[in-house]
Amino acid sequence: ISNVAIIAGIWLGCRYLERTRPGQSKAAFVVLALAGPYSFYLSTVYTEALAFLFVVAGFWYWTTDRPLRAGLVGALLSATRSVGVFIAFAFAIDFVVRYGRAAPRKLLGRPDLIVALLLVPLGLSAFMIYLYLHLGDAMAFSHAQVAWNRELSIPLIWLLAGLARPWDLLYLWDPTGYSYFYSCCWTVLGIGLLVWLGMQRRWAELTFGIFCVVPPLSTGLYSMPRFIACCPLFLFAATDLLARLKGPAFLRLAILVVLAAINLCLLWAWFHGSVFVI
Repeated sequence: ISNVAIIAGIWLGCRYLERTRPGQSKAAFVVLALAGPYSFYLSTVYTEALAFLFVVAGFWYWTTDRPLRAGLVGALLSATRSVGVFIAFAFAIDFVVRYGRAAPRKLLGRPDLIVALLLVPLGLSAFMIYLYLHLGDAMAFSHAQVAWNRELSIPLIWLLAGLARPWDLLYLWDPTGYSYFYSCCWTVLGIGLLVWLGMQRRWAELTFGIFCVVPPLSTGLYSMPRFIACCPLFLFAATDLLARLKGPAFLRLAILVVLAAINLCLLWAWFHGSVFVI
């Protein structure tokens, strides 16, 4: 399922890039999705590949003015990953930006848009009902995070703690301190890519990207590299940056080769149980 999902996600992602960034090379996106850092997670039994496909499909259908399909895909996304429910906000922001002050009047004339936005939370709602019937706790997916020592706090506090961890004498010989710092660096990279999307006025992508960072970051830094590297919106932003990179084409190729080598190192660490990769 994961392998089929990522292949379909890359195919749709290339079509989405062609529509939103006409004339821009899509090779970097394909390489990053197949061989970039943490791309091995897209071929595992995690939900990364399905979420990748549903995010791309949701944006593709919304961009091509097929809101009902976008809403259905959004429902599948919210059933796959809880943060997927926020894709409805991305659709709404895009609609408001597109029509400005005329958005309320336009919305009244397009009931399919309203239905699409209402469809998105159904996936998460169905999953919560399932959890309640089987476990007696509709929020079990959130309450279970305590097993990974994830506690709800202000995201900025986690970031500052991660940046300070390597210089904390209490963690001088503790490798988990550097693992925390490593996850923090990835989070900062993700925030930088979000800033880039904002500079390019890609408001829908920016909106959903923010929700892909802030909710998980509010409970800690662990797994943040995976959440960022396996989200297609951040790959779109990275592809944009590589396309605008000045210099010979060989430089872009060299960067992609280095990123693929990093992925192999991360895969080796993952097979050997390194905590920082999980």
